Amino acid sequence: MMPYACTKDTKLRVFQFRFSHRRIATNDILYKIGVIRHNMCTFCNVEIETLEHLFWECNTTQIFWKETTAWLLICFPQLSERSFSMSACLGLISSLNLLIDHILLMARYHIHISKIKGTIPELYKLKYTIFKARKIELRIACQSGKTKQCYEKWEHLQSQDC
Repeated sequence: MMPYACTKDTKLRVFQFRFSHRRIATNDILYKIGVIRHNMCTFCNVEIETLEHLFWECNTTQIFWKETTAWLLICFPQLSERSFSMSACLGLISSLNLLIDHILLMARYHIHISKIKGTIPELYKLKYTIFKARKIELRIACQSGKTKQCYEKWEHLQSQDC
């Protein structure tokens, strides 16, 4: 239920559903059904690309998660690095904060899109997507009269450090 609470974005909700039910097409699966010629990771080309490897174990993905976590710790100083465990980053448990859950969902989706495009997941691209989503949500909130709730959700990303 976490994606339904933290975002109205249908593509993110569908992605999380597919992710949770292990229905994301990794190179391992695509190789097994004969769509591609190898099952190696799109990012590192060293290990077999399973769901766990692609979204957590890959060195490239780990660098992305470390950068994202460091940025989030600046924006949310009340949290600790333990708040960004594998379970939290992969959406297996909720952080109990709608904005953090939303950002982590967007980060997972960013990894997925980067794999599809054959690019490396990068924090600056994720930040751009996050701030674009914030603008959209604020516009929708203004139209629906829920501006206060929207500002409360996004308040931690208002400081200059974030």
